[in-house]
Amino acid sequence: MRGGIVAAGVVMLLIAFFGWMLAIFNPLIGVLLCLLSPVLFIVGLVLLIVGLVISPPQPTQIYVQQSIPTAAPMANVCPVCGRSMTYYPQKGRWYCHSCRQYR
Repeated sequence: MRGGIVAAGVVMLLIAFFGWMLAIFNPLIGVLLCLLSPVLFIVGLVLLIVGLVISPPQPTQIYVQQSIPTAAPMANVCPVCGRSMTYYPQKGRWYCHSCRQYR
Protein backbone atom coordinates (compact mmCIF):
# COMPACT_ATOMS: atom_id res chain seq x y z
CA MET A 1 0.00 0.00 0.00
CA ARG A 2 2.83 2.35 0.86
CA GLY A 3 4.46 1.98 -2.56
CA GLY A 4 1.19 2.74 -4.35
CA ILE A 5 0.64 5.97 -2.45
CA VAL A 6 4.20 7.10 -3.12
CA ALA A 7 3.89 6.21 -6.82
CA ALA A 8 0.61 8.11 -7.12
CA GLY A 9 2.19 11.15 -5.48
CA VAL A 10 5.19 11.06 -7.82
CA VAL A 11 2.95 10.71 -10.89
CA MET A 12 0.80 13.65 -9.80
CA LEU A 13 3.89 15.77 -9.17
CA LEU A 14 5.26 14.92 -12.62
CA ILE A 15 1.94 15.77 -14.27
CA ALA A 16 1.81 19.06 -12.36
CA PHE A 17 5.37 19.97 -13.41
CA PHE A 18 5.23 18.89 -17.04
CA GLY A 19 1.52 19.27 -17.82
CA TRP A 20 2.07 22.64 -19.42
CA MET A 21 4.14 20.93 -22.13
CA LEU A 22 1.01 19.15 -23.39
CA ALA A 23 -0.37 22.51 -24.51
CA ILE A 24 1.90 22.18 -27.53
CA PHE A 25 0.18 18.96 -28.67
CA ASN A 26 -3.38 19.48 -27.44
CA PRO A 27 -4.36 23.00 -26.37
CA LEU A 28 -7.49 21.89 -24.48
CA ILE A 29 -5.67 19.35 -22.31
CA GLY A 30 -2.79 21.78 -21.88
CA VAL A 31 -5.10 24.54 -20.60
CA LEU A 32 -6.88 22.14 -18.22
CA LEU A 33 -3.60 20.87 -16.83
CA CYS A 34 -2.25 24.39 -16.45
CA LEU A 35 -5.34 25.29 -14.42
CA LEU A 36 -5.18 22.11 -12.36
CA SER A 37 -1.40 22.13 -11.84
CA PRO A 38 -1.51 23.77 -8.38
CA VAL A 39 -4.11 21.26 -7.17
CA LEU A 40 -2.21 18.32 -8.65
CA PHE A 41 1.01 19.59 -7.11
CA ILE A 42 -0.48 19.92 -3.62
CA VAL A 43 -2.30 16.58 -3.75
CA GLY A 44 0.79 14.85 -5.16
CA LEU A 45 3.02 16.33 -2.48
CA VAL A 46 0.60 15.30 0.27
CA LEU A 47 0.38 11.76 -1.12
CA LEU A 48 4.15 11.53 -1.36
CA ILE A 49 4.67 12.69 2.23
CA VAL A 50 1.87 10.51 3.61
CA GLY A 51 3.19 7.50 1.72
CA LEU A 52 6.67 7.97 3.11
CA VAL A 53 5.53 8.63 6.68
CA ILE A 54 2.82 6.04 7.28
CA SER A 55 3.59 2.39 7.89
CA PRO A 56 7.37 2.41 7.85
CA PRO A 57 8.84 -0.90 6.74
CA GLN A 58 9.00 -3.45 9.53
CA PRO A 59 12.36 -5.06 10.24
CA THR A 60 12.60 -8.64 9.08
CA GLN A 61 13.01 -11.14 11.87
CA ILE A 62 15.26 -14.08 11.15
CA TYR A 63 15.11 -17.12 13.38
CA VAL A 64 18.25 -19.22 13.50
CA GLN A 65 17.78 -22.78 14.60
CA GLN A 66 20.71 -24.01 16.63
CA SER A 67 21.93 -27.51 16.08
CA ILE A 68 21.61 -29.89 19.02
CA PRO A 69 24.84 -31.70 19.87
CA THR A 70 24.64 -35.46 19.54
CA ALA A 71 25.74 -37.91 22.22
CA ALA A 72 28.12 -39.86 20.01
CA PRO A 73 30.55 -38.06 17.72
CA MET A 74 30.51 -38.66 13.98
CA ALA A 75 32.91 -41.08 12.23
CA ASN A 76 36.52 -40.07 12.40
CA VAL A 77 39.65 -40.77 10.37
CA CYS A 78 42.82 -42.16 11.92
CA PRO A 79 45.59 -39.52 11.95
CA VAL A 80 48.25 -42.23 11.44
CA CYS A 81 46.94 -44.52 8.68
CA GLY A 82 44.08 -42.41 7.30
CA ARG A 83 41.46 -45.17 7.60
CA SER A 84 38.13 -44.82 9.37
CA MET A 85 37.95 -45.37 13.11
CA THR A 86 35.13 -46.69 15.29
CA TYR A 87 33.83 -44.84 18.33
CA TYR A 88 33.22 -46.93 21.46
CA PRO A 89 30.96 -45.04 23.90
CA GLN A 90 31.81 -47.28 26.87
CA LYS A 91 35.48 -46.25 26.53
CA GLY A 92 34.68 -42.77 25.25
CA ARG A 93 37.42 -43.10 22.64
CA TRP A 94 38.00 -43.84 18.96
CA TYR A 95 39.59 -47.15 17.93
CA CYS A 96 41.52 -47.76 14.71
CA HIS A 97 41.18 -51.39 13.62
CA SER A 98 44.05 -51.04 11.15
CA CYS A 99 46.55 -49.73 13.74
CA ARG A 100 44.83 -51.62 16.58
CA GLN A 101 45.08 -48.63 18.89
CA TYR A 102 42.74 -46.24 20.65
CA ARG A 103 43.10 -42.64 19.62
